[in-house]
Amino acid sequence: MRNEIKVRMFSASHLLMILVSVMSLLAACGQSVPSGNATTVTPKPALRTPQIIYAVDANKQLRAFRHDDGKVLWLQQTSSQGRDEGVLTVENLVVYVVQSNETSSIVTAFDAKQGKLLWSTQVPLPRDSSGYRRSVAVKVTGHFLVAEIEDGQTGSPTQVYALRTDSKALLWQVELKQRCCRGFLATKESVAIASVDELDVLQTSTGQRLWQYQPNTNNNHAESYVMGIASQGGTIYLSAGGFDQSQTPNLRYGYTVALQSGNGQTLWTHSVTGFTPQILASSEEMILVGAFWDRTLEALRSTDGMLLWQYKDSVQSDRGFVAATVADHIVYVTAVTVGYADNGSTLDALHPNDGTRLWRYEQSTGGIELIAASPDTCYIHARRDEASSGIAALRFSDRKELWFSAV
Repeated sequence: MRNEIKVRMFSASHLLMILVSVMSLLAACGQSVPSGNATTVTPKPALRTPQIIYAVDANKQLRAFRHDDGKVLWLQQTSSQGRDEGVLTVENLVVYVVQSNETSSIVTAFDAKQGKLLWSTQVPLPRDSSGYRRSVAVKVTGHFLVAEIEDGQTGSPTQVYALRTDSKALLWQVELKQRCCRGFLATKESVAIASVDELDVLQTSTGQRLWQYQPNTNNNHAESYVMGIASQGGTIYLSAGGFDQSQTPNLRYGYTVALQSGNGQTLWTHSVTGFTPQILASSEEMILVGAFWDRTLEALRSTDGMLLWQYKDSVQSDRGFVAATVADHIVYVTAVTVGYADNGSTLDALHPNDGTRLWRYEQSTGGIELIAASPDTCYIHARRDEASSGIAALRFSDRKELWFSAV
């Protein structure tokens, strides 16, 4: 094994955490290249149950917004011990907010309907005196809450924890000596943690390693790195790639591989040249694979990796694809500013059968992230300038803003 895993088992209560990502928007035009036939990325700053949108603001206040008019239904203060406002996830009518500080992570659980505090606990972490925000990803599956934490200090080991949501008991704690973080998945059976160099799959109940996948041992190129992972049913999908140094100039290449979640057996592989693929989302029908630098999105059939269609943003600009999801039979893809200048970002809505673009929402400066969608409304987390950030509801038919609430 290339990297060492240290596991400690616990029966006492402790804590967990989550992941954040922020986007940006602009304008342009695009084209679709169909090749056959076609839902989901976990939203980060805010999440929703069917009738409520949730967000944590810079003052560490958790707010619940009514979906149709943006009215604040309830507000709760999260932990004052956190270094930052934290990140959240919603599962089984419970909102979990995870914050971190120099020596620990704090997880707080609230009733999703009324905002009542249910419980709070902490998990000790190796000291991080950098002052930077820890990168955190969290998943809740059944009665397990599993989290991956990267220190603000470059090169520090990645911490992974699991606790029971019904008792707050910390079940296990794992330290991974690898370069974080290229993806994090969890089911009741297994936890998949992708680093730059490998994919580790652990047993959810114990933290013991089940199997490991290393991209450099599975292709003929000199350097190959993990770019992203997703899962559907009993399959884990992984994208990897890099530069073919035997070519002049160096040629970007990559592949997407389907692995059986129980034992890591390869089910199929789809290779590409000309760009480095990154898995952005998966559904029962398709895997969405993006090319950040080349502003390309491919839909692969989940059963065999066949290319269904390809969407390309034909406008030359300093933007790259960073997120995609399928919601209510629409594919959404977000592109963000790549360079130093703030050139805004875009959110495109695509037809799932052939990748045809239905519409584009643009924001000339700042950032945006799609956090939820229904057949007639899209909910976004938007940063429009240094002083303006909030949750907005957009009417699907014409992108008209129905309401905006600052956070």
